[in-house]
Parts: sequence; C-alpha cells; structure tokens
Amino acid sequence: MPLALYITDEQIGPNVQKEIANEDYTVFSNPSKGKTAIRTTINSISKIRIIDLANAEYFSNSYQNAKQVSLHLNELSKGIYLITITNDEGKSYQEKLVIQ
Repeated sequence: MPLALYITDEQIGPNVQKEIANEDYTVFSNPSKGKTAIRTTINSISKIRIIDLANAEYFSNSYQNAKQVSLHLNELSKGIYLITITNDEGKSYQEKLVIQ
C-alpha cells in the first residue's frame, strides 16, 4: 500500500544546507507514530524525500507553493529515516526522522 500524502497549503548532496533548518523549517512530530508535518515560514517546499540509513528511498514527492505538508507514514517500519526538504530556491535541509 502506498504512503498517503495530504497537502494542507502546501539526494543528499552538496546543496544540503543545515543552516536553514532552525529558521525556515519545522518537522513535527518527531519522533512520530506515523503522522508527520513539515512547515515553512520563508520559502515554499518544492520537494520532500525520505530514505532509510541504507539509502533506500521510501517517499519522494514534488510540490508547488507549499508552506505546510502533512505526511501519513503508517506504512513505514519503526526505525530511523532521513528526510530531505528542498525549497523553491533549490536549497535542501536534512533531518533525522524517527518512526516509533
């Protein structure tokens, strides 16, 4: 069964910039029991990608003018994942996502 995605407004590489994390994006709830949301106050979200620690991709989706995205990740096994958020300027931010 595919992961469900709800837009409410809505590759790890050299362009990943951790400095935009604390000011531009909020990932909540983390740890998660299956529902996670990403909110931005400055730039729009253009892409979200979720991989596991072995670099297997579990989710990837593009957006236009999204300020908040809700993800229903009930199909993911318990564990640690990496979520990469790319903004409309092409800058990316990565955060650890824990599924309980």
